[in-house]
Amino acid sequence: MAKRDLTLPFCSIVAMDSSNFCYRVCSNCEGILPDKSNGFSEFQHCSRCSFNQRTPASKRVYKLLLSVATDKRVMIVICFDKPAKVLMGCSADELFDFSCANPFALEASARFLEGQMFQMVLRKPQSGNAQHMRIDSIVPLASNFHPVIEYLKKLYRT
Repeated sequence: MAKRDLTLPFCSIVAMDSSNFCYRVCSNCEGILPDKSNGFSEFQHCSRCSFNQRTPASKRVYKLLLSVATDKRVMIVICFDKPAKVLMGCSADELFDFSCANPFALEASARFLEGQMFQMVLRKPQSGNAQHMRIDSIVPLASNFHPVIEYLKKLYRT
């Protein structure tokens, strides 16, 4: 473990911002792409790696903003794609599609995660401009924990 890491053996998710849970990246180099709502099509050209094919050139990845409580404090942390998949149980594209078909699914996801207990390893951001620590790894502490997508599928009976 790097000396910039912070291990939280017992913490609880207090809240999740469900308004902006993902962003688009190039499926080849994972460089950040402009938002599709700015008029860009599903088949975007990546200026970073010049990836431009007829197959979808982008994918969504997670960026969850979470409030996490320990026995001593509450802090805001960022959960990017790999640890977020542990929580969600699916890719950001899958959750995006599910939430398009079920408009309140993201709010239900946030409610489901509230109070869940985890062990987390946090890492300080590498960028000097970033405010919040990043979740490097996350392990559910409840033996009966199920990923969010399983809960949503039961809730919406899909």
